[in-house]
Amino acid sequence: MRIKGFLAVLVLIAVGAYFIMTIKSKQVEGIEGQVDAFLSVKTDLTKTNMAALQRAVNIYIAQVGKNPETLQDLRRMQPMAAAQVDGWGKIIRYEMITEDRFRLTSAGPDGVFRTRDDIVMDY
Repeated sequence: MRIKGFLAVLVLIAVGAYFIMTIKSKQVEGIEGQVDAFLSVKTDLTKTNMAALQRAVNIYIAQVGKNPETLQDLRRMQPMAAAQVDGWGKIIRYEMITEDRFRLTSAGPDGVFRTRDDIVMDY
């Protein structure tokens, strides 16, 4: 009888431990999913802001006839357009590649340029 009671308690402890581990693993999955969703939203916002900045550069090109050499040139004609930031609040980098090509770069989640997580768009 004591063995049956001991086995019953042991089974209850095992079931309880399994239940607790299952709940904790679902919480971790939920948090990881939320972090991934948050990162995805910030990435989408960055791409949207880069597209808006690209349109501002195209308007500048239509008015002046060439790419701006810097964002300062763009700011003189369109002050609001040239102040675009990425989803992490960092200024999007503009680089003129040639007279008719340019690159926009976000430093990405780590905030450091020239790393794997950078978001780069060539136009």
